[in-house]
Amino acid sequence: MPYYIYRIVALGPVRRLESLGEHAAYGEAAAEVKRLRGSADPALGTIRMIFAENPLKAEELLSETRPPEPMVGDDY
Repeated sequence: MPYYIYRIVALGPVRRLESLGEHAAYGEAAAEVKRLRGSADPALGTIRMIFAENPLKAEELLSETRPPEPMVGDDY
């Protein structure tokens, strides 16, 4: 399975995903993500890398919203 690199731009509750590349090896993908993050303007979105079976699954995983963390313990 390859590593996919995306730029994610939050437009309100919707996320726009822009594919920036695909790499077979983790080292190559990680180096490319570091290079892109170093030269990118944070206002243009975040750069993310994801390991997935295909581009459709990668976009599905990146579009998911995570449930909030449970509030347990003495801090709450």
